[in-house]
Amino acid sequence: MKRVKVGDKFSRLTISERVSPIGDRNTRWLCTCVCGRTTVTSTVHLNSGHTTSCGCYRDERARAAAVTHGQSGSPTYNSWAAMKQRCYYEKNDNFEYYGGRGIKVCDRWLNSFENFLADMGQRPEGLTLEREDVNLDYSPSNCIWETNSRQGYNTNQFSTNTSGRTGVYLEPKGLWRALIGVDNELLYLGSYVTIEEAIAVREAAELKYYGFNKE
Repeated sequence: MKRVKVGDKFSRLTISERVSPIGDRNTRWLCTCVCGRTTVTSTVHLNSGHTTSCGCYRDERARAAAVTHGQSGSPTYNSWAAMKQRCYYEKNDNFEYYGGRGIKVCDRWLNSFENFLADMGQRPEGLTLEREDVNLDYSPSNCIWETNSRQGYNTNQFSTNTSGRTGVYLEPKGLWRALIGVDNELLYLGSYVTIEEAIAVREAAELKYYGFNKE
């Protein structure tokens, strides 16, 4: 590993001073970026090229990508972004039902909206992104644009479902939870002592929101 010192330049960064004590194996440095901001990073990250700026380069690339595809904020882009949020952002309201149970976004789509757009096309008005098999990942072979009613139908027939009834599954504490998908959101219908109660509530919700029962 190359030894570094104050004054050395790495891409957009110039080392200003050492901030780690002598003897620290992973020496950290205060660096000044060409944009005028500062950042602290390590010798390892400087030598490997992991850190090349204060973060401004990453921001510039993100802005350039948005300009390139011209879709930032569009319904299609919002579907792509929401898909990733459900799978990877633990504070998302629906993470438990997606990333929390192992659902991922395929490598082709994860960091490329352009690939997602090429595979799926523009989102038709009134439709939402749906996985045909809700126990598999988001990928070109498993996703379609579909109506909210169909999406709500398929929501929650999870691998953890032991009831055999869409939207009803057994909780760790022994209660039966009922859920329904409406307008691309999961609605919690309650937890019940018996499976019959949970199914009855789920069926009533289907009639209310869809106008018919799935099963």
